[in-house]
Amino acid sequence: MVSNSCLARVLPAATLLAITQIAGCSSATPTAPSTPRLANVAGTWLEPGRNFQWTLVQSGSTVTGTGSGIHPLEVPVTATLTGSVAGDTFTFSADESWSINGQTQVEHLFADGMQVTGSSMKGVVTFQPLFPPFRSISGTVTMVRLPQAQ
Repeated sequence: MVSNSCLARVLPAATLLAITQIAGCSSATPTAPSTPRLANVAGTWLEPGRNFQWTLVQSGSTVTGTGSGIHPLEVPVTATLTGSVAGDTFTFSADESWSINGQTQVEHLFADGMQVTGSSMKGVVTFQPLFPPFRSISGTVTMVRLPQAQ
Protein backbone atom coordinates (compact mmCIF):
# COMPACT_ATOMS: atom_id res chain seq x y z
CA MET A 1 0.00 0.00 0.00
CA VAL A 2 1.27 3.45 -0.91
CA SER A 3 1.19 6.04 1.79
CA ASN A 4 -0.44 9.42 1.22
CA SER A 5 2.91 11.19 1.68
CA CYS A 6 4.56 9.07 -1.04
CA LEU A 7 1.64 9.68 -3.42
CA ALA A 8 1.79 13.38 -2.65
CA ARG A 9 5.43 13.44 -3.85
CA VAL A 10 4.85 11.37 -7.01
CA LEU A 11 1.65 13.06 -8.18
CA PRO A 12 3.09 16.58 -8.62
CA ALA A 13 6.06 15.21 -10.61
CA ALA A 14 3.75 13.16 -12.84
CA THR A 15 1.44 16.14 -13.32
CA LEU A 16 4.35 18.40 -14.24
CA LEU A 17 5.65 15.84 -16.75
CA ALA A 18 2.20 15.55 -18.37
CA ILE A 19 1.85 19.35 -18.61
CA THR A 20 5.25 19.78 -20.27
CA GLN A 21 4.49 17.01 -22.78
CA ILE A 22 1.13 18.54 -23.65
CA ALA A 23 2.70 22.00 -24.02
CA GLY A 24 5.15 20.58 -26.58
CA CYS A 25 2.27 19.26 -28.71
CA SER A 26 0.78 22.53 -29.82
CA SER A 27 -1.73 22.45 -32.65
CA ALA A 28 -0.88 26.05 -33.62
CA THR A 29 0.19 26.57 -37.22
CA PRO A 30 3.93 27.21 -37.37
CA THR A 31 4.95 30.59 -38.73
CA ALA A 32 7.55 30.99 -41.45
CA PRO A 33 10.78 32.67 -40.36
CA SER A 34 10.72 36.35 -41.15
CA THR A 35 12.93 37.67 -43.94
CA PRO A 36 15.75 39.80 -42.53
CA ARG A 37 15.45 43.50 -43.27
CA LEU A 38 17.80 44.71 -46.00
CA ALA A 39 19.18 48.21 -46.08
CA ASN A 40 18.09 50.19 -49.12
CA VAL A 41 21.13 51.45 -51.02
CA ALA A 42 19.35 52.33 -54.29
CA GLY A 43 19.87 55.89 -55.42
CA THR A 44 22.66 58.39 -55.95
CA TRP A 45 25.44 58.58 -53.37
CA LEU A 46 28.15 61.20 -53.04
CA GLU A 47 31.53 60.94 -51.36
CA PRO A 48 32.00 64.41 -49.85
CA GLY A 49 35.40 65.94 -50.47
CA ARG A 50 36.26 63.64 -53.36
CA ASN A 51 33.47 64.69 -55.70
CA PHE A 52 32.78 61.05 -56.53
CA GLN A 53 29.26 59.85 -57.15
CA TRP A 54 27.67 56.38 -57.34
CA THR A 55 24.31 55.59 -58.90
CA LEU A 56 23.15 52.29 -57.43
CA VAL A 57 20.29 49.98 -58.43
CA GLN A 58 19.10 47.36 -55.96
CA SER A 59 17.01 44.25 -56.59
CA GLY A 60 16.55 42.33 -53.36
CA SER A 61 20.04 41.88 -51.95
CA THR A 62 21.82 42.38 -55.31
CA VAL A 63 23.30 45.79 -56.16
CA THR A 64 24.79 47.10 -59.41
CA GLY A 65 25.86 50.57 -60.31
CA THR A 66 28.07 53.08 -62.01
CA GLY A 67 30.24 55.84 -60.69
CA SER A 68 31.89 59.00 -61.88
CA GLY A 69 34.02 61.72 -60.44
CA ILE A 70 37.41 63.35 -60.40
CA HIS A 71 40.54 61.35 -59.56
CA PRO A 72 43.02 62.93 -57.11
CA LEU A 73 45.24 63.48 -60.20
CA GLU A 74 42.40 65.75 -61.41
CA VAL A 75 41.29 63.58 -64.32
CA PRO A 76 37.77 62.21 -64.89
CA VAL A 77 37.07 58.75 -63.45
CA THR A 78 34.34 56.24 -64.33
CA ALA A 79 33.50 53.07 -62.42
CA THR A 80 31.31 49.97 -62.55
CA LEU A 81 30.20 48.32 -59.32
CA THR A 82 28.61 45.04 -58.23
CA GLY A 83 27.68 44.15 -54.69
CA SER A 84 25.16 42.88 -52.21
CA VAL A 85 23.33 43.88 -49.07
CA ALA A 86 22.95 41.73 -45.97
CA GLY A 87 21.04 43.45 -43.19
CA ASP A 88 22.64 46.89 -42.78
CA THR A 89 25.91 45.90 -44.48
CA PHE A 90 26.77 46.74 -48.09
CA THR A 91 29.62 44.75 -49.67
CA PHE A 92 30.91 45.61 -53.13
CA SER A 93 33.73 45.47 -55.64
CA ALA A 94 34.29 47.98 -58.40
CA ASP A 95 36.71 48.94 -61.13
CA GLU A 96 37.59 52.59 -61.68
CA SER A 97 39.29 53.75 -64.86
CA TRP A 98 40.79 57.01 -66.01
CA SER A 99 43.26 58.22 -68.63
CA ILE A 100 46.54 60.02 -68.09
CA ASN A 101 48.50 61.15 -71.16
CA GLY A 102 46.47 58.80 -73.36
CA GLN A 103 47.12 55.78 -71.11
CA THR A 104 44.07 54.17 -69.48
CA GLN A 105 44.64 53.27 -65.85
CA VAL A 106 42.43 50.85 -63.88
CA GLU A 107 42.08 50.49 -60.15
CA HIS A 108 40.10 47.76 -58.38
CA LEU A 109 38.38 48.67 -55.14
CA PHE A 110 36.27 46.74 -52.69
CA ALA A 111 34.57 46.98 -49.32
CA ASP A 112 33.74 44.01 -47.16
CA GLY A 113 31.25 45.89 -45.07
CA MET A 114 29.99 49.43 -45.44
CA GLN A 115 27.52 50.05 -42.62
CA VAL A 116 24.35 51.66 -43.97
CA THR A 117 22.39 53.98 -41.69
CA GLY A 118 19.51 55.72 -43.45
CA SER A 119 21.05 58.11 -45.96
CA SER A 120 24.71 57.46 -45.15
CA MET A 121 27.13 54.58 -45.35
CA LYS A 122 30.61 54.26 -43.93
CA GLY A 123 33.30 51.60 -44.08
CA VAL A 124 36.83 50.69 -45.05
CA VAL A 125 37.46 50.58 -48.79
CA THR A 126 40.62 49.04 -50.25
CA PHE A 127 42.02 50.40 -53.50
CA GLN A 128 44.23 48.06 -55.55
CA PRO A 129 45.96 49.58 -58.57
CA LEU A 130 46.14 47.20 -61.51
CA PHE A 131 49.38 48.80 -62.69
CA PRO A 132 52.84 49.20 -61.08
CA PRO A 133 53.68 49.70 -58.25
CA PHE A 134 50.57 47.63 -57.28
CA ARG A 135 50.38 49.07 -53.75
CA SER A 136 47.02 48.65 -52.02
CA ILE A 137 45.65 51.54 -50.03
CA SER A 138 42.80 51.23 -47.51
CA GLY A 139 40.86 54.06 -45.98
CA THR A 140 37.55 54.88 -44.39
CA VAL A 141 35.00 56.16 -46.87
CA THR A 142 31.72 57.87 -46.06
CA MET A 143 29.01 58.22 -48.67
CA VAL A 144 25.78 60.22 -48.35
CA ARG A 145 22.64 59.61 -50.37
CA LEU A 146 21.47 62.60 -52.39
CA PRO A 147 17.78 63.44 -52.09
CA GLN A 148 15.66 62.27 -55.01
CA ALA A 149 14.13 64.94 -57.19
CA GLN A 150 10.38 65.16 -56.64
